[in-house]
Amino acid sequence: MKDYAGSRSLRKKHSKTYVDGISSSDDEEEMKTFDPEEKVRTKNYPPYFITEMKGDDVTYELFQRTGFNNPIFIPEKTGLQIRVPDPSFSVSDVRTLVGGKRILEVMNCATQHNAEMTLKDFEEFFTDPDRDDTKLNVISLEFSHTKLDAHVTAPKVVRQLDFTDNVWPRHLKDQQDDSTNDMSKMFYPKVQKYCLMSIAGCYTDFHVDLGGTSVWYHLLRGQKMFWLIPPTQTNLKAFENWTLSGKQGEVFFGDMVEKCGRCILNPGNTFLIPSGWIHAVYTPVDSLVFGGNFLHPFALERQIKIAQIEETLKVPQKFRFPFFTEMLWYLLDKYCYALLGRHHLDLEDHVLNRLLGSEEERKAFQDNIGHPHITQQELRGLKSTVLYLHSLPVNKKNVPSFIKDPVSLIRDIRIIVEVHKNDKSERAINGRPLLYWPGIRKEPNWFAKGKRKLKENKTKAKRMEADGKMYLDPLLVCSYCRLDGWFVDPTRGDITRNNSTSSLWECAECFELIHPLCLPDFGLNSSPIPEMPNLWKCLTCQRNPPALKSESASEPVKEEAVNNDNYDLSKVKDEPEAYETNNVEMQVEGSNLSQVDIVKDEPMSVDDVDMEKTSISELAENVKREVLDMEEKELKMSIRVKDFLNRQGDKYNKIRFLYSQSEESRQSAILEDPTVILKIFWFLGTPDIFRLRTVCKTWNKISRDKLISGFVDLSGQKVTANMIHATANLKPTFILFDWTNIAKQQLTWLLPKIQATRRLSLVGLEFGSQVSALISSVCPNLVDLDLSFVSNLNDSALNKLLRFGEKKSNLASLRKLSLCKTEITDISLRYISQQLQFLTTLSVAYCVKLTDAGLAQIGDPDLYASQTLVHFNISGCPGFTDSGLVHLSRCTVLSFINCQDTGISATAVDSFVQIRPEHRVHNFIIYKK
Repeated sequence: MKDYAGSRSLRKKHSKTYVDGISSSDDEEEMKTFDPEEKVRTKNYPPYFITEMKGDDVTYELFQRTGFNNPIFIPEKTGLQIRVPDPSFSVSDVRTLVGGKRILEVMNCATQHNAEMTLKDFEEFFTDPDRDDTKLNVISLEFSHTKLDAHVTAPKVVRQLDFTDNVWPRHLKDQQDDSTNDMSKMFYPKVQKYCLMSIAGCYTDFHVDLGGTSVWYHLLRGQKMFWLIPPTQTNLKAFENWTLSGKQGEVFFGDMVEKCGRCILNPGNTFLIPSGWIHAVYTPVDSLVFGGNFLHPFALERQIKIAQIEETLKVPQKFRFPFFTEMLWYLLDKYCYALLGRHHLDLEDHVLNRLLGSEEERKAFQDNIGHPHITQQELRGLKSTVLYLHSLPVNKKNVPSFIKDPVSLIRDIRIIVEVHKNDKSERAINGRPLLYWPGIRKEPNWFAKGKRKLKENKTKAKRMEADGKMYLDPLLVCSYCRLDGWFVDPTRGDITRNNSTSSLWECAECFELIHPLCLPDFGLNSSPIPEMPNLWKCLTCQRNPPALKSESASEPVKEEAVNNDNYDLSKVKDEPEAYETNNVEMQVEGSNLSQVDIVKDEPMSVDDVDMEKTSISELAENVKREVLDMEEKELKMSIRVKDFLNRQGDKYNKIRFLYSQSEESRQSAILEDPTVILKIFWFLGTPDIFRLRTVCKTWNKISRDKLISGFVDLSGQKVTANMIHATANLKPTFILFDWTNIAKQQLTWLLPKIQATRRLSLVGLEFGSQVSALISSVCPNLVDLDLSFVSNLNDSALNKLLRFGEKKSNLASLRKLSLCKTEITDISLRYISQQLQFLTTLSVAYCVKLTDAGLAQIGDPDLYASQTLVHFNISGCPGFTDSGLVHLSRCTVLSFINCQDTGISATAVDSFVQIRPEHRVHNFIIYKK
């Protein structure tokens, strides 16, 4: 390197590299690293996750609707309302406008260390035709308040979203006069405008941008390659471990995750990277880039998550988002003013007039607030913000001096959460920013564009309905990001797509195609439909169940059971521990027989069912009424449902044919159409299915579809011989005889004929006269058996079930066993530990005869249970005490213990968790993080 890059300008003070906030280097001076050019040559990374859009389509409304979950690639800047210099602009021009004496932090990519250098020296090195092979990278030149500032303006949507512009008090930003990033002279988060200048061959290893910020990125000259990884919980944990391992130079993080996409930027391209995305950047050609970082209201949860990871990794403050905590306080106050019309700022009158307008303007604003709807992302973000601020120690809460009463501010946020928890998404998605300062709407089209586009879309939809036309999108794409099942632009034909690896899921309720990654986390578990690949009940429908079409449909999910919105924020001050597990989905072990695998198979004869003709005719009439109702609704289908029909291709061509017929011929045809009738049969119970099979041959055939032919539920029924015979013909995989009158002789006859059955529930029966039929060599190889509330089920009875004389019992392959509210004692736990070598889930809730001696059997390292048991429910057993919990600590894979209503104390539970740091406890339930 020549002298301008020598001791005169390349300062001797080196520091460990922190790229945009999170470290990606180790402590060695010379860092061994792989060659990124070799990665480019030897391995193909498809353009996963990238959504290509026109500048006109990147609107505030888009962010409201999608939450900005996937990177956006804009080939040409038209429509973005962005300002950047013309392509002739060079590094020399940067020096002229910023100043040659400006000190830069320059990364030497060979060592992955930063050093200080003047802009003048860097420009001379960059433009020297005889420069050496040193790869210098400038990625932290923030040029606000320099002459270059006037030549660069972020895209309009970024300006509408950016907290620094719309939340941080404007009068503080106005006071900024220093153009450097000296924190002692900084009055606002100075991260909005960066100039990145990179020598060919520069490589920035995988990182997450500071504070979980999103990024806008415009390539003026050169070329850039991005490797991109989504911020899933698994990926973030792997990234955290990779960062702490100190082996970044040896391992390419993109090869450690399930999917790593790549995007190539050329001059004129603009790129938007969402919050929290893990990415690496390679520069094949000398490059000049303008960009900036911004926080926005639709990614608050992710932004806070990244801030917590930064704390875990001990990232120095200078590499984090400036004033991050203070910004959150101002954000809460901004929402209070926007939604309630009151603020908590303690400022002089002339400053308030500058920020919020005159008193008359403020009063007019308050009188006209009404009830603006907010998105679910914003609502959850407000909760996360309050919980995060509360979790901070007192010395890190950083309440701004202008916030006069933070407690009152939190109370107002609680009001907002209660008032807006049922806001409608369609009303929240209006293209109008909620957070802004007066005077920011100087542009006449600040709001108009999103509103006009929404109106145009509605008008177009109405016109299409009026014309009787069907909006047909022939591509299977996510309704949020518009990418296909492999996170690729559907127009790309050079990507290998294997149907079995598609990430698109279709909701059985709303028919929406979605990547689960694109949906915000509601704190719920997904509900896949058994035996149906990529079909589920989406998280939105779980949270807000749609109205059911008939009384025979399943009961709607209780709002309070799945709604994670009911945070009692009034308790934040006094009960910090109460909020640590609000988003954790915990399932108390016991009878989980409501979650079924639906499969059925063979027909039964008419003679097999004992029924009256009147009941058949009534049932048929009800089904006909259902079909006619469905027909009327289908004729008024939304564009989304029509889209669904089109996506299914040949499978639903018949439906489209039916709707082309006359009304009279259509009704009779629909009553015999398998696709329609099957959807109705799916909601009916097993006794009704048995009866409907005798109506006609068509319905008999439809009832044998695998969607409904493998699950028999006769719970609470008076079981007849015909029902038993029908069950044998079906050969189901899952049978429920809970609280029935089925006799031992009937079970004995049935068992040899249902060898395909794997799950059996006999809840509430009697052992001697019913359940004892399982003591047989012809019993199917069950993996899930529920004997809860079985009377007379004691140690001797259980021993007979598990041993079967000298032979190996067919129950030896059990993985789940429930013995709730039975008469077993500690001896039974010994039998279970000795005989069931594959058992992972065991429930003995409310077995009052059990004591700590039984837990000693479970924890015996010489028996199977200590090595295989994962879930253990011991709730309601008063005989279990603190000493019994110690025995369970010897179980090597135990990850869930329900200790509610036992003799085990809170102190013992806490001690158990302390020796297992990967576990947590909530309300006497121990579970793995």
